[in-house]
Amino acid sequence: MSFYISGFEADLSLEIGNVERFLEEYKSINSMLDFDQNRYDRILLNYGTEKLKIATSLLTTILTDIERKGLSAVNYVFELLQSEGETDLAVFLANRIFEKHSSCEIEDLLIRTQTYSKVLSILIQKKDIYFFTYYLLGYLKELKRFLRDYRYLVEDVYRSATMFNQYMYIYYMTIIDDREKALGYLIKDIDLREFLFRKGILSFPEFNNLFHIINLAGLYFQLEDSVIRLTIDLESYIKKLKDELLEINRFVKKHPDKKFFFLNPELKKYLNEFLANIYVSGFEDYYMEISEVFPELLTNDHKMIIKILEFYRRDNITTKEIEDLREEIDRLFNNLSFEKKERVVYLFYNFLVDFYSEDSSKLVIIRKEIEDKVAKFPVMKIPLFRVLNFLGYSDKASKIAEEVKKELAISGRETLLKAVEKYIEEEF
Repeated sequence: MSFYISGFEADLSLEIGNVERFLEEYKSINSMLDFDQNRYDRILLNYGTEKLKIATSLLTTILTDIERKGLSAVNYVFELLQSEGETDLAVFLANRIFEKHSSCEIEDLLIRTQTYSKVLSILIQKKDIYFFTYYLLGYLKELKRFLRDYRYLVEDVYRSATMFNQYMYIYYMTIIDDREKALGYLIKDIDLREFLFRKGILSFPEFNNLFHIINLAGLYFQLEDSVIRLTIDLESYIKKLKDELLEINRFVKKHPDKKFFFLNPELKKYLNEFLANIYVSGFEDYYMEISEVFPELLTNDHKMIIKILEFYRRDNITTKEIEDLREEIDRLFNNLSFEKKERVVYLFYNFLVDFYSEDSSKLVIIRKEIEDKVAKFPVMKIPLFRVLNFLGYSDKASKIAEEVKKELAISGRETLLKAVEKYIEEEF
């Protein structure tokens, strides 16, 4: 028996018990709330005559479509209802599907598990903790039945295992708020999916681990004091993401019609967050390499950061180039959020301090500019104590540096704290 399938089976048995206990505890603690199991089944009672006609006609058509086309119709049906904003009606429909396709035959079982998957996606978006957990338990029990009766359908079992990992990640991340367990399921699923890519069970790059790795990095940076963090080689996952992006790049060059499927607004948003995280954590080389794969995905603040980092790599920078970059940053500033402004301005002035470290006349001007920005961007105290030190005000610089260390330690900004400690060690 596959290592992955045996692990899936063990986790599934464990989590059915965990979810059952949580559900009972949640009901007990919140006994005053409405836990009517039929809440979604009663939604038609609130419909007017016309809407009721439309809804019943639609539901009849949808159920007939699933009866005729089977599993292939399930995804389309729920996407249609979600696009129309009919999420409650989608849950109502799911219950009718469970009733109509209740046999232990493989087709019915697969229809039910796929339906559970769609309902869970809807309920987590609605932030419906009780009913998400209620349907999650139903989903897990169906998976157990499937594994018991149809484990010889190995490819379907593997696909079920990866979906299980993803829903358990969501459960521990959003319902239980246990980031270590959420991270554990994320790591398991990345490993499993890579195996399925190699075996051709999941088609790469249509299926990939980009969002998995982005989420892993986000969790990694949140778990500052966790033991599990010490077991993770973050660099290896960053490299995996870079390699997947390179493969996707090669794929879309051969199939340009599929480019938007990969380079969508959601990926743009999360990839830029990922880039920000790895940059501040000292992975500047990977930051540059990943940024160069699909430059069209980069937001304006990251484009600025890349330009500044490129200045660090060059030896022959002119004053005009620096002033041009300053003007570009000034033009960009009004369209950035506070966090993005802080990141760009901090990096730019840190570069200026480094570049003009032996030019006291320039440093005097830079000091004044930094002091003007400290009130709005407290992080600017870092280039401030550096420029003061280079100008010979070592006592004042040292005092500010110690203040900054305390502030960063209290706020939990470990990466900046390490940078400050490095500056103190090397420059004082």
